[in-house]
Amino acid sequence: MKLRFINDERGEDHFKRHGPLLGLATREEYMLAAEKLMLGPSRPGVLEFLRAQGDIARFDTTAEEFGVIGPDKVTLRTYYLPVPGVSHKQTTNLDYFNAQQLRKF
Repeated sequence: MKLRFINDERGEDHFKRHGPLLGLATREEYMLAAEKLMLGPSRPGVLEFLRAQGDIARFDTTAEEFGVIGPDKVTLRTYYLPVPGVSHKQTTNLDYFNAQQLRKF
């Protein structure tokens, strides 16, 4: 695997919270799915923006997956399937992605 969380505890926490909703049974499957979204050139249907501190955020408009990696392109900040009204207050996940562009980090 090419991506990693800042520490093992954070990685395990993210997998436990987000893996099941993504239909992923293991942490390895979770990390591989994150790599598919976050690494390499963006593919059709995947939107991307660069945060001021250098993080890269991507949103797959088909699968509705959202992820963020650090400027080192190795540190995974988050990867999950946002749920409107549960994980954010926007009407749609696309609205959530667009609102993320306006946030100050």
